Amino acid sequence: MCNRHWDTELTDALQYTSIGRIRQDTRHHWWTHSPSRALDTAVTRLRIGHTRLNSHLHKLGMTDSPHCPWCPTQLDTPEHLLLHCPRHHSHRMALLQSLSPLLLRRPTLADLLGGSPDPGLAFKILKHTRTFLQKSGQLHRI
Repeated sequence: MCNRHWDTELTDALQYTSIGRIRQDTRHHWWTHSPSRALDTAVTRLRIGHTRLNSHLHKLGMTDSPHCPWCPTQLDTPEHLLLHCPRHHSHRMALLQSLSPLLLRRPTLADLLGGSPDPGLAFKILKHTRTFLQKSGQLHRI
């Protein structure tokens, strides 16, 4: 009787929180399937915008300047790090070259972080983004 009550009445009520419906699928997100927890954490932080880059730390009052350590006039954002910072030019060129077989010549930040509507393509792009993050030596800043 208790099990039936749980199944019929409480299960639906427990599926909602103050922020909305709880995920039914409790497996890992598809973008967190690398062998490195540090890389998975970095990608997740970049996707949600909660990084250790100066722009975010400045919003939290944890650093004096929101600017890139190498580009004093540019905000230190995920987009700047992945797409524009001259400090990482050689690694970015390798990233762009590795993306060319996927017909992605001018990727956006969303593309690099798995925003493609095609999950297979998004996963492939994200693999190359992880390589960029490793080789650029910037995981500690994310």
